[in-house]
Amino acid sequence: MLVLCLAIALNACNKNVPTDAASVDSAISRTLVFLQSNILENGEFPSRYCNEDGRFLACESDHSTFPTTFTVDTLAGIDNPIAAKLVAAGAAYLESIKENGDLWRYWQAGWRGRNMPYDLDDTSCARAALIKSGRTETYGDTSAYMRNQQADGSINVWIGIEQNDIDCAANANMLYYLSLENRIPGGLVEYLKGNLEPEKARACNIWYKTPLSFYYFMARAVRSNSELKHLSPLVVAQVEKLRLSDASFGSMLETALGAATLFILKETLDTKDEQTLSRLLSMQRKDGSFPAEPFYIERKGTYFESEAVSSAFALDALATWKKRAAVNTEN
Repeated sequence: MLVLCLAIALNACNKNVPTDAASVDSAISRTLVFLQSNILENGEFPSRYCNEDGRFLACESDHSTFPTTFTVDTLAGIDNPIAAKLVAAGAAYLESIKENGDLWRYWQAGWRGRNMPYDLDDTSCARAALIKSGRTETYGDTSAYMRNQQADGSINVWIGIEQNDIDCAANANMLYYLSLENRIPGGLVEYLKGNLEPEKARACNIWYKTPLSFYYFMARAVRSNSELKHLSPLVVAQVEKLRLSDASFGSMLETALGAATLFILKETLDTKDEQTLSRLLSMQRKDGSFPAEPFYIERKGTYFESEAVSSAFALDALATWKKRAAVNTEN
């Protein structure tokens, strides 16, 4: 059954889908309609917590900070009335779950019977999303980042506990937020540059399943601050190494992350990029969503997935392509 399902999925993704402006516009509109149906009454975008032991897969509804941060962040860059309403609702939710000033946890206190410490990954993504949404211009206090910075320039994720967890993708999210504040600490960029090679990126990604998450988070930082523009060709060179012969990056989530990164950072988009766009468009489902796939890992065999997150990353790729195509048409 699994082999059959994979075969069906691969056949669907190997279709050559048109990439004209009307097709991209339609895909964007359908994604927005899906996200409108997916958001919860409290403004949260949902996710699932999954366990896989090699024999069966069990998933249950989950409530964490990340899905809403990523979705609001993408939607805030889209000029559309549906997007505006979703941003307002999602931003209000994020503000409702912040604690101790302006800090966030992966799970709210007490969820699943656990009180996880505050962390700078969730906090960075939430702060960045709220800045992008227009709810605030700045948070000002970035002292926790400076206190957690290590000798090699990396920043420990956890706040207030004696446990050093350094994750490249999480550090890229921190760079993104700090770039919006124009408070990039010395050493952080050099640390991230030193881990761009795919094998190094895989080794230093503790929680994110694919190094393409790291590259996409880097792209968000570069897009937000012109001082980071010199990183564009360095990141693009590594992402190109992961693109497959069929122009995809493998799974739907990987293709969305890879496409968004290239569309944001490449100086000139080419035929291969258009083929990647076609692959991504072929992966959209009838309801407008893009499939949930393992994105964030708690431990081996345990991961989190979300249609909203997958759809948000795909939407960023589509919207970025549309904007760049419009500029090319004008020129």
